[in-house]
Amino acid sequence: MRELTRSNDAVFLSWISASLSEAGISAVTLDGFSSGLLQPLNVTAGQRIMVADEDYWNAWAVLADAEGLISEDEILGARVSILQPKSGFRAAIDPVLLAASVPAEAGERVLELGSGTGAAALALAARTKARLIDGVDLQPNLVALANRSALLNGVSDRVRFHVGDILALPAPAVPYDHVMAN
Repeated sequence: MRELTRSNDAVFLSWISASLSEAGISAVTLDGFSSGLLQPLNVTAGQRIMVADEDYWNAWAVLADAEGLISEDEILGARVSILQPKSGFRAAIDPVLLAASVPAEAGERVLELGSGTGAAALALAARTKARLIDGVDLQPNLVALANRSALLNGVSDRVRFHVGDILALPAPAVPYDHVMAN
């Protein structure tokens, strides 16, 4: 288990628990008894929201969105919505041009190396009927946002993102028809 957040705010704790549940993420609240016991003494003892290690980054994306750290932006004339951090690197025209340069056709498989928040893969999915588009990135927070964007765009059945080091990828069981990287 890994701590996602802690707070004394009962409304926030209830809301984040419900949001995680809605996203299919199981969460456990710890320290409720000690927090309630110490509250009359005006001592801060926040309750902790815990999630399974494998759910942490997806839960982080739900929390970051709730805290206003994520923006939903549109590319390709609003045909694609992407979730990305409000600060740091943000997708612009580069991933759209990258996606446009890949001659993928229906039924083909595409691998994107260094996919970040998934803008190029999602733009490619909007333009083609490629059978499968896999994105790989080293940053688990960006991968979590990219997978949420794939759900948001209704393409999670054929576009998926994975945490991984592109220098240590195993050979795929089925080869890709195209590989793209920005």
